[in-house]
Amino acid sequence: MKKTWRLIYNTLFVPNRWTEYAGILTAAKQAGYTFLRLVELKEALDSAAEIPKPFLVLRHDIDSDPGATLKFSQIEVKIGVRATYFFRLKTWNAEVMNHLVAAGHEVGYHFEELASYAKMNHIKTAELLLKRSHAIREQLEQNLVRLRQNREIKSLASHGDFANRRLGLKNSVLAEDPVWRTNNGILYEAYDNDLQVAYQNHISDKPYPQRFFPRSPAECVRDRQNFLWLTHPRWWQNNPGANLREAATQIREQITW
Repeated sequence: MKKTWRLIYNTLFVPNRWTEYAGILTAAKQAGYTFLRLVELKEALDSAAEIPKPFLVLRHDIDSDPGATLKFSQIEVKIGVRATYFFRLKTWNAEVMNHLVAAGHEVGYHFEELASYAKMNHIKTAELLLKRSHAIREQLEQNLVRLRQNREIKSLASHGDFANRRLGLKNSVLAEDPVWRTNNGILYEAYDNDLQVAYQNHISDKPYPQRFFPRSPAECVRDRQNFLWLTHPRWWQNNPGANLREAATQIREQITW
């Protein structure tokens, strides 16, 4: 019963938490944090440049509700910080991205071709899926070409789908080859080891009642730790329509896979 109520709450009754978001960023700014986009962290690491500490990387994965993206940006612009935004194919929105880029944010591709291919072709084992990796990687390349018609893309971030969890295989395996990256103009993938080692602490938002994992970003600020803070629109803005559509899609995919 409790699990059902939490599911309903997290779909229909998520509160708007923009005041909380602004408060944490303001506290970090006042504590002397340097805010870095992921591309800036990557470039600093590649050039062996000194990175001011403590630093905070703001990352947004736009899994659903791209309209809420602008609220994140408005708060960040007001406080004077910049972030990195990753959009899926289904949330790719040129108008929203234009606003983000104009505000100085970074935009990248939240890719999921491995999981999408598995679901579309009813493949349920990692071994069989990896045998199709060449064809799946070609799909990724084709999507990059199409998306680059209206937006420069130098960065990727692997999306975590229910299919990935069942297969025990991440989308990021498609982008591990450095030669492939060079040939396709990719500077980094968000889960690259050098990036994770640099910021050390990965904080992600979570549904009610957990809210954050493994700890609150406010606690990291209090302890002056370097960290990356990953957020998703659905846990910060109430949008039952978008949440219901996303839930329906997942149910349909699980039935038809």
